[in-house]
Parts: sequence; structure tokens; C-alpha cells
Amino acid sequence: MWLLLTCTLVTTLYATTITIANVSLPQIQGALSASPDQVAWVITSNLIATALTIPLAGWLANRFGRRRTMIWGVAGFALATLMCGMSTSLSELVFWRVLQSAFGSPLTPIAQSIVIDEFTGEKRSRALAIYSMGVSIPPTIAPLVGGYVSEELSWHWVFFILLPLAL
Repeated sequence: MWLLLTCTLVTTLYATTITIANVSLPQIQGALSASPDQVAWVITSNLIATALTIPLAGWLANRFGRRRTMIWGVAGFALATLMCGMSTSLSELVFWRVLQSAFGSPLTPIAQSIVIDEFTGEKRSRALAIYSMGVSIPPTIAPLVGGYVSEELSWHWVFFILLPLAL
């Protein structure tokens, strides 16, 4: 059960970061004096890095092992997330968002493969159902939470609130 919970949380961590920052773009734009086209790079850079790094997941898992890749991925993701929250310029934020995605995106296919490999027979369908619910509900709720946090506190906190989950 702990393995399923860990894989679900790791995937949720990355999936949530994709959607939670979207609603904070107006606050980021105002705070960093960016145009709409410029602030769009906060999302675009993350998606481009995702598209480039997900195919590396299999190679990373084979080369370094799934466990080591997940540990380093979560650690790098947590550091990049912290730095996103501490960013003071748009270029800095975009840079850290690229690294956040580079460390985080390979975690999703690796976690899913662990769930599929470790739960066999009748246990697999139940495990995949729990995993699927766990990775689909939080990213759906994340924009609501991100909007509230960025309005009440600051856009920086949409990144900071992910740190306890990463730890």
C-alpha cells in the first residue's frame, strides 16, 4: 500500500504543478512587469521541457534504476519548485520551470510502470483505479487552490504549497 501511495503522490506532485500555476499568470504578469506573451512562457517552457524529457524516463530508469531516478527526480523537482517560488524575474522563473519539468516529468511514467509491475493479477485493477483517482483529482482541484492562494497570499505560494508534498 505504501508503494501505491508513494507512486500516486509522486505523479500527483508533477501533474499538479502543471495546472496550479496557470491561474496565477495575471499575478505573475503584474509582479514581474511582463506582457501577456512573455508571461505565457511560464507555462510554455514547462510543457516543452515535459515533451522533451518524458521519453527519457525509460532510459533513466534502466541506466540508474527506478528507485534512484525517482529519488533524484523528486529532490530536483523540490529544489526547482522552491526556486520557482523565490524567483524575482521572469527569466529566472522560466529557467526554474524548465528544470522543474525536466526533473518531474519522467516521474510519471516510472511511477505508473512501478504500479503495473508490482501489482499483479486481481490486485492490479484495484491499484490502477486508486492510482488513477489519486492522479486525476488533485490536478483538477489545483487551479481552484492556486487561484485562491495567489489572490490571498502571493503567486509565490502556488509553488511553496507543493514543497511539503515533495518532501
